[in-house]
Amino acid sequence: MKYFLYSLILVSFYSCSNEKPPKISDRKICLITFGSEQHEFLPIIKDKIEKFYGCSVSYVPNLPIPLNCYNPIRKTYYADSALRFLDKKKTIDFNHIIGITDADITTVFYNNDEKAVFGLGYCPGNSSIISTNRLYRDLPSQEVIKNRISNLAIHELGHNFGLKHCQDRACLMHDTQGLIANTEGDLNLCKNCKAILAKL
Repeated sequence: MKYFLYSLILVSFYSCSNEKPPKISDRKICLITFGSEQHEFLPIIKDKIEKFYGCSVSYVPNLPIPLNCYNPIRKTYYADSALRFLDKKKTIDFNHIIGITDADITTVFYNNDEKAVFGLGYCPGNSSIISTNRLYRDLPSQEVIKNRISNLAIHELGHNFGLKHCQDRACLMHDTQGLIANTEGDLNLCKNCKAILAKL
């Protein structure tokens, strides 16, 4: 009897741990603002993600970025630490969580070089973060800002879905390489990225 129960538990655990994630269009995304008030572009980001991926997008109450994410030397925030924080905030009600902040964020690259980034997301994974900080620096119009931040959100969410950086410069998953111009335009996924997404 004990052997049967142990076997049943193991089978149940195996089934749960290997459960296939829902289709992209069935996934639920939540947006959270790091700040005292909800970010003004949340409705735009929500609308763009829903139209692009077909996902359901909701908001959760905003929170301050944890102090342990702050780099007092550079006066920036560690994107990686923020992702770990967001991972803990994700609930069973959502598949993915995106943090939005006006603060400058950085990450450490493979050569131990710390650089500012527009966004960062686990690939694949449940959380991502985008920063609007550097998107304002050339004093663009509101429409340009909306376009940039929407493209960033869709890009980082693509990483969460398992899409890596793409070599196609016209693809939404192409690495921005820190260039604001690479966040602009009516970007879409290339054939290869669409094919990968279709299999999920």
